[in-house]
Amino acid sequence: MDSVEARAIVDALNKPPFNKEFTLIGFDAQAPLQLLQVLSDVIEHINGNEKPIQVRQEEPEDTLSRLLGALRVFRYTPPTDDQKGFRAALIAAEKETIYPILQWVLERTEALTLRAYLGKYLVRIEVPAEFLQDPEVAETNTKYIGLIQEFTEVHQDVEKRRKSGFSSKDIKEDMIAMDQEKEQILKRIDRIKHKCERFPQYEDMLGAARLLRKELDREDQLRDAAVEQQKQADAAEARYTKARERLREAQATTISGADELMIRTEEEHSMLKYMARDKLPAAVAERQSHVGKLEGVLAQPMIGREDIDALHRRIDELTAETNKLIEQRMVNNDSGSDRQMALYKQQASIIARKKEDAADRLMESQERLQVLEAELAERRKGEPRMSKEEFLKYADTLRTVAKEYKTKKAILGNARSEAVVVEGTVKVLEAKAAAMDDALKKLEAEKGVSGYHETQKTLEAVSMAANSVNARKEENLQDMATMAAELNASIDKRRHELAPIVKKLRAARIEKSSLEGNYNEKKAAYEKLAKELETSRSALEKEVRAYREEVSAYESRYHHLNALVTSVQAQNERIQEEKKAYRTQKPSFRDACQEKIDEAERLGKHMREKQTQIEANHESSLRQCQLWRELCDLMACKLAVAPENASKSNDDPNVSVTENRLVL
Repeated sequence: MDSVEARAIVDALNKPPFNKEFTLIGFDAQAPLQLLQVLSDVIEHINGNEKPIQVRQEEPEDTLSRLLGALRVFRYTPPTDDQKGFRAALIAAEKETIYPILQWVLERTEALTLRAYLGKYLVRIEVPAEFLQDPEVAETNTKYIGLIQEFTEVHQDVEKRRKSGFSSKDIKEDMIAMDQEKEQILKRIDRIKHKCERFPQYEDMLGAARLLRKELDREDQLRDAAVEQQKQADAAEARYTKARERLREAQATTISGADELMIRTEEEHSMLKYMARDKLPAAVAERQSHVGKLEGVLAQPMIGREDIDALHRRIDELTAETNKLIEQRMVNNDSGSDRQMALYKQQASIIARKKEDAADRLMESQERLQVLEAELAERRKGEPRMSKEEFLKYADTLRTVAKEYKTKKAILGNARSEAVVVEGTVKVLEAKAAAMDDALKKLEAEKGVSGYHETQKTLEAVSMAANSVNARKEENLQDMATMAAELNASIDKRRHELAPIVKKLRAARIEKSSLEGNYNEKKAAYEKLAKELETSRSALEKEVRAYREEVSAYESRYHHLNALVTSVQAQNERIQEEKKAYRTQKPSFRDACQEKIDEAERLGKHMREKQTQIEANHESSLRQCQLWRELCDLMACKLAVAPENASKSNDDPNVSVTENRLVL
């Protein structure tokens, strides 16, 4: 099998509801019994059995019977016609047989589930004919068949309801919503009743409302009746218009007066009578029989291969019996009266066929006339008025159509008159045939062979049908012979073309078998080596992981020590520079640090002295600050009073102004 198909099977088995968790290599390495168990689990799941059947605990014959029965219900077609070989390969769980079955079943899970469900109830149990002689068994079998038909009808109804879009859940929700709405409406009605009962003149108003509702209903009924009467009036007007047009047409085409009109009316009446009594009932009966056949086909259960073979055998038996009857009729058909009667019957069938053809043409013409009248009415409603040129063109068209109409009408009149003559001839022939039938019956009664003519009629009909069937068979046999010759020629041609390819294919198959053995050996060695390498690889990965962690730890320690060495080297260089500066009496870092220390000590001493001084003069400083604030207030007051004193001094000449002095 192709790897793509195997991958499809594995993917389908790994998905719900199977959940097998297979790999491609693991599935290919399954033992035959395990592979048969997988097929059994899939089929049992499709059949609706939740508990799988263990193949180990089951007899091989039972397993084979169960799987073949399920595949027969599924209508699985084996790739070969060798049934024994297929059964042997299935019970041996060969991959070439199991894989195609699994692929076919997994691709059609939903359809096969439905088929398995229906197969439980629709697969009939064949009861031998000798057991059906027992009345109880026959009655039980009849009930069983009736139940199967009832199940089929119910299932079809359920499927139609499912496909209609209505679900039981939606219907239940709608019913619950309608019940709730009904309760709300009832509560609202109760509230309105209570409110209305308090209203004065409640009974009078309620009676008036009832009368109003009755009058409104009556008004609706009268409106509907008026619409219906208007429709009837329109229909009567249309019939009147049509009758008037027919009368005008009859008056325009009447040549010989009332006699010609009467003849045409009788012809039309006879035609309509034929249509009503013969043509339409035959068409209705044909449609009904067709519908009955279709309903019978739908009501029948599923037909298997055995049923089809039985029908073919029945058809062959009936065909052989028909051929025998035809041969007997050909041997016995030698009398002249029979030949004359056959001639009359042939003429009557030809006339009847012409009559049916004329009726069919009449129905087609009437339907076309109705369509044209409807189209004309629509165009008259929405068509604007024509111009003068359009009207002239339309008039020319009407003249042409009128000429053609008159010609066709003359032909139709001739055909109708011929039909009347033919109908009279048919009646005469039918009367003669009836008289001859009566005379023939009397003659048969006298000769003691009553019913011979009817039997001969039946045999003639059967022989005609058989002749047509034989003609078709001859044509089919000729076609089949030609086709068989063409197929044989094409097969020979293909055989010659495929001969070298077949030789190459055989060599390739031999090479494939040898390569397959080598491949299996290499595959086993590869899987063994792969497992060993996988084990060693996992150990090496652990070791490498430990070494990497150790290397990262050493690297971090190295960088830390390198930073420490760098700082120590910088300190050592500074120490060496300090030693060199100390020997050469040059300013060094120590001296600079000492100067900063001395300066900081001097600054601290100065700050301590200043702190002591501030602490000693704190109270006097506060007193002095207070005095200064009071002085500021005094000076502000003086500045405020100075303009007033200046004005007083200007008014009093005895007052002398001197400068204000502050003595500290």
